[in-house]
Amino acid sequence: MSEQCVVCQHCDHFIAMPTLNCGERAYCPVCHAPVKAPELCSTQHILAFAIAAIILLFTSVSFEFVSFAKGGLFHSFSLLSALPTLAENKGTALALLLALVIVILPLTLLSIIIIAYSPLWLRLNLIQARRLTKFLSSLEPWSMTEIFLLAILISLIKLISLAEVRFGLSFWSYCAFVCCFVQAMNLLDKQILWERVRPYRPPNDVNFALSASSQGFKVCSTCGQIAKTSRCPRCHTKLHLRKPASIEKVLAWLMTSAILFFPANLLPIMTTTQLHQSTPATIFSGVVQLWQSGSYPIATVIFVASILIPLLKMAAITALLLQSKRFHHGGSAKYTELYRLIEFIGKWSMIDVFVVLFLVALVQLGILMSVNAEIGVLFFALMVFSQIMTVHYFDPRLIWDDPKEPYGKSDHYDS
Repeated sequence: MSEQCVVCQHCDHFIAMPTLNCGERAYCPVCHAPVKAPELCSTQHILAFAIAAIILLFTSVSFEFVSFAKGGLFHSFSLLSALPTLAENKGTALALLLALVIVILPLTLLSIIIIAYSPLWLRLNLIQARRLTKFLSSLEPWSMTEIFLLAILISLIKLISLAEVRFGLSFWSYCAFVCCFVQAMNLLDKQILWERVRPYRPPNDVNFALSASSQGFKVCSTCGQIAKTSRCPRCHTKLHLRKPASIEKVLAWLMTSAILFFPANLLPIMTTTQLHQSTPATIFSGVVQLWQSGSYPIATVIFVASILIPLLKMAAITALLLQSKRFHHGGSAKYTELYRLIEFIGKWSMIDVFVVLFLVALVQLGILMSVNAEIGVLFFALMVFSQIMTVHYFDPRLIWDDPKEPYGKSDHYDS
């Protein structure tokens, strides 16, 4: 069985990677992080899901999405008509966020996938193929379509008890779009794309007992190529032994998120107006109201995603920073698992922002009932973004490094 030399991007340990069959997964023997998992996928499969997703996306923005009726008054909207509605109700930033999440970002990702898996790819020169694949790699982590759909479902469960809600054609199209889009992204294998740009070249003269950086090897975070040069020979990304100024950037973003946490939770995120009577709502008061009305699952989801997770993430990042200053590796594998966990759940805290966004777009019945966005939701979105950037700038390999010998010159790998 042929083996390929790769480096774990979580602990900087060399791995002799065997050839994997579809459905098999490889894990780092040191930190237990997943290293590779080939997808059972053909070009026709991913193209079919990507094309179907684009068709469904255009259907989703072209027709009525949801209608809302109460007291003889009626309001309906499409996803595109929601943009000016948000802008008119103190939600210009939310309107831009909606356009980015539901149209611009998914459409861009799907368009690149269609180009990459169709004959159009053969018409690209090396520079164009490299730039397109790098762009795809940088955009993929910011996809939030499934989070937006969950926020819609949470909002509708809350509204159905207050008024009559009807689902339009675009609502069902959007549900189908999210399914196709998520499946297309799951089938996407960026390593295959990079192999088509330029085949992977394994390093020579490797000592598997030492870390990659202690031997002068740098791992490209974009395409996974290992090299000793200043730039990646495959994707031309600038290479570093570790993320530059990782600790300083993490501390800056962590402090920013901690400061933003207080206005995000103390200031109202939206105001509900009924018969000229305005009721501002913070995140916590919304959770309490849902709990008192008997919507225990929804209250729990909002509380966990919007209050508990941000607090736990700040505590977890602080623990990772403290661990990176220690040389004892007895618990490094567990801290690496903690890093992967907070990296995975990072963007799910955006649920509350999308709930407000949807309610503002839908509930507009004049003096009878209307919902307006407030400054608190902007602070909350900025807090979530700060936490995402905190995790982005943290280099998990620092957990395994000796602080006295920068960039992994230690050969200690006890897990």
